[in-house]
Amino acid sequence: MSNWTFRQIGSFGSEADVDQWARENRVNPGDIKTRKGTSGRIEAEVRETAYDESANDVFGGFDRRSGFR
Repeated sequence: MSNWTFRQIGSFGSEADVDQWARENRVNPGDIKTRKGTSGRIEAEVRETAYDESANDVFGGFDRRSGFR
């Protein structure tokens, strides 16, 4: 069990979609954890501390559901 805090970023159709999201949003794939949801979709979360020194505004109120890429 890690001591990191993760935040839900959305539900994706495949692991490849998660990887594409990470590339488009300048997120290291190692900072993302995924699991298969009950619907069969991939639920993804990103490690919050990945943004401590980043100009990327993933946590500024935008996510996959609200329109951030």
